[in-house]
Amino acid sequence: MVSEILVTATAIMGTAMGASVFLQALKIIKRKSSADVSLPTYFVFLVGGILWVLYGMDIGSYPLIVANSVGVLSSSAVIFFGMKYKKK
Repeated sequence: MVSEILVTATAIMGTAMGASVFLQALKIIKRKSSADVSLPTYFVFLVGGILWVLYGMDIGSYPLIVANSVGVLSSSAVIFFGMKYKKK
């Protein structure tokens, strides 16, 4: 019972943490600038997220796969919009 609650709680929180990165992407879009954003940081998040997704697939853990897939998508969004609105 406790294990099921912990799995559910960590899956929800992991997904929320991954989705929270979208807030940075939205800020970049709104300001049309990524001048104050460290894109290498989000690249590290992206690579780490991809590795966690692959690990989750290897062990068959859907919570790891889902939560980190959201993180991969949100990190990708920050990198994409960060590059799009980078000062020239």
